[in-house]
Amino acid sequence: MIRVNSEAKYFSNKKKFSEIKILVVGDIIIDETVSVGVSRVSPEAPVVVANFIEDKSEAGGAANVALNVVSSGAHCSLMGFLGDDNKATAVKEKLTDSDVENLIIQLPNTLSILKTRICNGNTQLIRLDRDIMYGEHEHRIVDEIKNNIGNFDAVIVSDYGKGTITEFVFQEIVRLSKEHQVKIFADPKGAQAEKY
Repeated sequence: MIRVNSEAKYFSNKKKFSEIKILVVGDIIIDETVSVGVSRVSPEAPVVVANFIEDKSEAGGAANVALNVVSSGAHCSLMGFLGDDNKATAVKEKLTDSDVENLIIQLPNTLSILKTRICNGNTQLIRLDRDIMYGEHEHRIVDEIKNNIGNFDAVIVSDYGKGTITEFVFQEIVRLSKEHQVKIFADPKGAQAEKY
């Protein structure tokens, strides 16, 4: 994960860090934790029986990076995709409450990227992933970047390999950032170095 404070030196000659405007573009992931209680093994199969206690959803992926930028003192806007499910609405509200500007593209009739961790106390029993590949909408996000990039001092590309940052999208970010003299920081995950 990017440590935003370490990047402040790149802007120190121009502005105070609190005046910097940063755009985070990338995979917005909803991190869901489901807490359960486990007291027995199922008679049907060698698995535990888990009783639901509670669940909570947090902003993960690029959304978590945006929250870190804001907590470090800079202004931040977030761009990426979310579906139109209830968890997406809750995460958007949390981002707004934390002063992250919403440039999110919400897609109708689509689900959001979701990581669900089922936990018994501090023990994670299983993680369920729901990956939604948004590559078919790459021109939409590029259009949004074109319309907004001139308002920012820097772009953080937060790529978790979920399909928001296609090679085309990244090359357009590079081109537009050069055109507008905006600094770029890449935060890739996984074996995708060739894209960068």
